[in-house]
Amino acid sequence: SDLWDDRAKKAAYINLYNATMIYNLLKYAKSEKIAVDGDAFKALEINSLKLPGGNIWNGDYKVKIAGLAVNLDDIEHGPSRGNAKDDLAAIKVSQLDPRIHSAVNCAAISCPRVREVAYRPESIDTMLDENMHEFLSSDAQFHKASEAEMKANSIVFWYYDDFDGYGKKAGKDGGAGDYLGQFVAKTAKDHDWKVKHLHDNFNDRSKISLKLSSSFTFAYDWRVNDVRNKP
Repeated sequence: SDLWDDRAKKAAYINLYNATMIYNLLKYAKSEKIAVDGDAFKALEINSLKLPGGNIWNGDYKVKIAGLAVNLDDIEHGPSRGNAKDDLAAIKVSQLDPRIHSAVNCAAISCPRVREVAYRPESIDTMLDENMHEFLSSDAQFHKASEAEMKANSIVFWYYDDFDGYGKKAGKDGGAGDYLGQFVAKTAKDHDWKVKHLHDNFNDRSKISLKLSSSFTFAYDWRVNDVRNKP
């Protein structure tokens, strides 16, 4: 692991997470005798799947990293975010990169898309920047509901501290709002409003205040990312 820098680790963990999520979903469907091309599969909601030992993230479906059996939660919340302890600590990234949240995919409609190619150390920074621009510039993911309210993908709420902390460390004016705002494309719908709204209402906040705020409605579509569920 000493030979791995953070770029190699991030690429490996994102690839492993995305592949394992798809594998887990198909394994679940097979165990429940659900045909992938049938209506029952289309109706699945990722956050409602019950697996042995828990759900699709923390249950008994595991893969191995460095000889250690891990589940999806272990991958996403441990070494890929620099939080790993005990045996996984030796292979964690040295610094959290919040852009990974635009790459790990939970197979639900509201997840950032899975790229057609694998992440590699030499291309990961470019790909993560592209992901962030695509994610933040999507009107489906970040929508002007009214002059005073943004409907936003819940990912930026769930991982708010990652975005805000990194934004402050990177020397941004206020944190998460300015950090995310830089990824809204100039050509995106309501660009100026979105950047200003994030600046005014998403910097240096507590998650409690954000949950109670009238400035945002956080939403997530947990239906399986099947082409038949696309709008």
